[in-house]
Amino acid sequence: MAAVRLGHTERVQRYAVTSSFDQVPRDPKDWQFQGSNDGSTWTTLDTQSDQAFAKRVELKTYAIANPASYRYYRLKITANNGDDTFTDLSELGLLFSRPQ
Repeated sequence: MAAVRLGHTERVQRYAVTSSFDQVPRDPKDWQFQGSNDGSTWTTLDTQSDQAFAKRVELKTYAIANPASYRYYRLKITANNGDDTFTDLSELGLLFSRPQ
């Protein structure tokens, strides 16, 4: 499981997951979106279950109910849609706003 290291803290308000061009059974289905300041201790910011993508390379966004600033972010996928070999996604996007 890979983490995105930003090099500084950011307050992610929303995140986006894009399905890959590959097969539906490899799409992520259940996951936790997590943040960390040290890369070792993780806080779950959002949990999703039974997610389905209607088409290939579909972008879905998710709001963070209680955003906080973290240096690292990751998508901890706990289940896909049935493939026994691997899980595939096209992109993970982090959306934040900076103070004016």
